[in-house]
Amino acid sequence: MEWFSVEEQSFIVRFYRFDRHQPASVIGTVQAAESGLRLNFAGMDGLWQAMIHLNIPPDTHRQEFTMTLKRYGLLVGHPTAQTLDDDNDPHIEVLLDVADVQNRAAINVRSNIAPHALLYQRISGFQHNDLTQRLDSIAPGRYEIEPRSDSTLLDLTLDYVRGGFVQHDNMKIAPFRVDGPSNDLLEYLQPLVKEAINNPGYRFYIFGELWGPETKADEYFNFTPGNGIHNIHMNQGSVGQYASTNGANQDGAVFIRHPDGSFDAIFFAFQSQCWDTDDKGNCRTPIPPDPVKPTQQSILIIAALVNPYNPEAGRESVTLLNLSDQAIDLHRWSLVDNNGRAEDLSGMQIAAGDCLRVRLTGSTMLLGNKGGRIQLLTQDKAVAHEVAYAKKDVGTEGWSLAF
Repeated sequence: MEWFSVEEQSFIVRFYRFDRHQPASVIGTVQAAESGLRLNFAGMDGLWQAMIHLNIPPDTHRQEFTMTLKRYGLLVGHPTAQTLDDDNDPHIEVLLDVADVQNRAAINVRSNIAPHALLYQRISGFQHNDLTQRLDSIAPGRYEIEPRSDSTLLDLTLDYVRGGFVQHDNMKIAPFRVDGPSNDLLEYLQPLVKEAINNPGYRFYIFGELWGPETKADEYFNFTPGNGIHNIHMNQGSVGQYASTNGANQDGAVFIRHPDGSFDAIFFAFQSQCWDTDDKGNCRTPIPPDPVKPTQQSILIIAALVNPYNPEAGRESVTLLNLSDQAIDLHRWSLVDNNGRAEDLSGMQIAAGDCLRVRLTGSTMLLGNKGGRIQLLTQDKAVAHEVAYAKKDVGTEGWSLAF
């Protein structure tokens, strides 16, 4: 029985010794190239171990599929620190203790191609067949999960499209960072990691692409050698420059085991990825991504006329700015003052890149001259933006206050 096929003229086969309680260790490699066959093993013991592995008959753990990620795998450990690499392709960087070896997990929080906001789903109390039981039995370590390896974890590969544990329609669009409480991906993830850092009873199981060990120190946490995992997201259905990374059964995700034994599952995908894929992870029918929902756009409160000339009733106003590239309908949106009084914005729309001055009716929301707070709420009552001002900020009568 053929376990897998190799179409290239040259290839490398790596042999590993696997122990469920220890990280995988390389026994040796066989390289077939145009220049001839080369073998590299750790002495006769390594070669003997490789020959034993070659004679193990295929079992139920070996699957016939193709991966494009170089080292798809699983990282199991406890988080000890986190930081943010605030660049054009930002990640939450999580430092983990993995069987007394430091590793870094780079979790995407923004796409570097439009639409930039990620798809995200967190499932609390996650249960799916025997997956959580299998995860619970795996000791901290680094585990490569490749069809070319002898890993006993091959049946733990993740596939968003075929696995049945995550659905596209259940995922939410989560922007990287938006003003206001609990409305962006950073505010979803960082508290989870912080809670786990402060409690040694937590354990993280992270699927993605492994790297390391490197000869240099880690660029964020400065440990040596650099080790880690990235591509912790859906790794199929991409088009254009990332189509070469498509593959079935190689998706990334984060599973968090709580001290009480329950699990959370966190799944990530890009809006530009399609979910109708073939057995190689390529799009069968590429579809345009869903338009970014208005709740995820950066609509900012940029000014307010708090102290108009008398009589003030009906002369106060709040000015909004639409930073996005599309017009946004404000049906059922509202402005709310610090006493909970709301001004309905239904019937209003902000053009792409434009401002909207909302004149308050004076019968609902009021802006106090002694200080206050203004919230912009979406149709789902989520806070899109929030500003506050003090009495000293109100300024001259008839002048607007800029935020």
